[in-house]
Amino acid sequence: MDKYNQLIEQGAEAYLNALDEAGWFKDTEAKDKIRKKLIKEKDPKYYALVLADVAVDAEGFEDEASYQGLLKEFIKVIGVTDWEHTVRYKNDNTIIHITIKTPKSTYTYDIDPEETFGWLDATFAEDFINDEVLEGEGIESRFFDIPAADQSALYVYVPEKVHNKALKKGIIPDEPEYFLDFGEE
Repeated sequence: MDKYNQLIEQGAEAYLNALDEAGWFKDTEAKDKIRKKLIKEKDPKYYALVLADVAVDAEGFEDEASYQGLLKEFIKVIGVTDWEHTVRYKNDNTIIHITIKTPKSTYTYDIDPEETFGWLDATFAEDFINDEVLEGEGIESRFFDIPAADQSALYVYVPEKVHNKALKKGIIPDEPEYFLDFGEE
C-alpha cells in the first residue's frame, strides 16, 4: 500500500493536517476552503482532486479559444493583473501562437494542434508556464499535475518545495495512473 492510501485511510482531518505540515496553506481561508471540499468528498480515494487550482477537460484543445481560456485560468491563479496575453493563429491557421507580455518581458509559445490530436499540449504548463514565464518573472510557485482522473488535466499551484513535501507525505499520489486504475479493480 502506498503513502497516499495510508494517509486517506486516516480520514479528512488527518489529510488536512498533512497538508498543513507540508506548508500547503497560505492562510486560514485557504485551509477552510480545502476543509469544506474534503468534507463534501464522499470517497477518500479522491481527496487529492480537491486540491486542484486549475481543472480542465484535456480533450478539445484544437483551437485558440481553448488555450485562451486555460491561460486566463493560469493567470487568475497566479494572481497577477498586469500581464497581457494573446492567443492567435499563425502560419495559415495551423499553429496556435501564444504570447504573454509582462512588465519584465515577453514570452511566446507555439502549439500545433495536429501534433497533439486536439488534446491539451502536455508540455504547455511545465515547459512554457513554469520554465519560461514563472521562472523568468522570478515567481517561486509552479503548476504541478495531479494524476489524471478520466480525461482531465488537474494542476496545483504551490512552491516546488511544498509540492515535494506533499509527494513525500503521500498527500498526492506519486503514481500517474492512480485515478485511472480504479476501473480495473
